[in-house]
Amino acid sequence: MGFVPMMTPEAWWYLAMGRLIQVHEAIPAANHIAYTLPIEAPSFLLEWMAARAMLWMQQWGGVEALVSARNLALAASIALLTALVQRDARHAGLSAAAGLLGALIAGIGLTTSPVMFAALLFATALGLGHASVSARGRALSVVAWVCLPLLAALWANIEASCLLMVPAALWFGAKRARAVRDSEPGARWHQGGWLVSAALCALAPLLNPRGAAIYGHIVEVFATRPQPDAISALWMQAPLFSVPRAAMLGGLMVIMAMYGYRKTRPHPEDLLAALGLAALSLLYQTGLVWLGLALPLILARGIAARGPWHPPGPARSLWLRAGLGASALLCALLMLPLLLSHAPIASQLNLFNARTAMPHRAVIQADVPLEVAGFLTQAGTPPRVFADRKHEPYLIFRLLERHTARVMFSDPRTEMYPPDVLALRQSILGDVSLWRGLFQGWGVSAVVLQKTARNQALITQMREHPEWLPAHEDEELVYLVKVAR
Repeated sequence: MGFVPMMTPEAWWYLAMGRLIQVHEAIPAANHIAYTLPIEAPSFLLEWMAARAMLWMQQWGGVEALVSARNLALAASIALLTALVQRDARHAGLSAAAGLLGALIAGIGLTTSPVMFAALLFATALGLGHASVSARGRALSVVAWVCLPLLAALWANIEASCLLMVPAALWFGAKRARAVRDSEPGARWHQGGWLVSAALCALAPLLNPRGAAIYGHIVEVFATRPQPDAISALWMQAPLFSVPRAAMLGGLMVIMAMYGYRKTRPHPEDLLAALGLAALSLLYQTGLVWLGLALPLILARGIAARGPWHPPGPARSLWLRAGLGASALLCALLMLPLLLSHAPIASQLNLFNARTAMPHRAVIQADVPLEVAGFLTQAGTPPRVFADRKHEPYLIFRLLERHTARVMFSDPRTEMYPPDVLALRQSILGDVSLWRGLFQGWGVSAVVLQKTARNQALITQMREHPEWLPAHEDEELVYLVKVAR
């Protein structure tokens, strides 16, 4: 994960929203960005708390701090869950293998976005639930009943997947009921506490400043994602050995192999959780995060299904710990040069098209329009920019440093825009004869386009037009400005 740059363009938009919150000392409720919408158009920012935290990190440690926070969130979440599974299963090797597989799957879906904060909350909820299942008595279950709705309420101000806490509470309620029946046959165990906790988790989003409107917003957010049939087509067209497909198939094969090798069967609630999270990961990238974090707990029964465990003697335990400590120290020494020279090595490997020049070398991707944003911020009057969707978030982040007017065609929140606005964007790129009238009507004064086959016809026509001149051009994109005649 240390070699993966900040590949999520929306991260810049969250930083811009955090700046608006900082400047106005309030959550934006009106249109501050898009000139294609009225200024009084409503603005919905569910992730206001995450946006503020991301801006604080960026101001404190730069973009590098955000990338480090993403990596640490994954490491801390997997370490917590793996330790809990190892404590109960008492098999360090298999527990570590399950944690490593979960980290690989979750790492594919984890981005530098509010998801990294939600991953910590989800891991905490999974840890509480798992600990309450294996605990004796009801005390820890009561703690889980109270804490899960509190975590859901915090999640509702951080990321849109907050309702995932509801099935999580039901899952652990079913696991706890089975554990009590297995340990105390004939005991009556009432699941009222878990049901109430799940109901409170469903109501927790009401604590978001937007209140009940958050439910409609969550539906709109997920409704604007690609439809299942389109995603299925993408999966079918993906290479056989693509990373997401390998992670998904590998995870399912390990689950089956683990239980088959241990000659046991997963509990129905665990199997249902695995299938549900696998289906969610097919629909949304963040689903891979939830599947990866839950994987060690899903495999816990298969890991624990073994013969009696014999703890090592005092001498063996001492030598074992000394060997593990020496191995960790040796690994740390070997990794020290890599950590000290991370940016040069990462930029030389360049596995993810990372930027190779300063600033932000190896931390952001090469096509982030740093130079173009510098030109735009020097403009005396607020520009009206038309740019590719990938470049819009960063340009918004930079332009809001200086200008308070609406400067961009749109922002990443596709659910906030009428269908005709988004259709016009597609029309401009699909039928280049429309761009003159539409740009004139909106008062567009700057255009930033990536050099792709889809944009080539529009770029060619704008180069030939006497009112538009290229102000900057590099290997990735072209920046054109309108000149007065």
